[in-house]
Amino acid sequence: MRAGDLVRIHDPDEHKIDGTPYSVLGILINIRQKTFNANAHRIFTVYIEGEQRVFDEPFWAATVISSA
Repeated sequence: MRAGDLVRIHDPDEHKIDGTPYSVLGILINIRQKTFNANAHRIFTVYIEGEQRVFDEPFWAATVISSA
């Protein structure tokens, strides 16, 4: 996964119906780590509907739809 990829942001627990499932497509701008630990959760910055939005693991997951 790298900048420029088309990604799907979704609830990683969407198989559990605990409300309204959320999923959106966008262009990945960057990925940061929450901490300096190599196994840390990632923070995704994604361009969606004309603005930058931030999604963080473990609350959100990103899946590559198409590579840049």
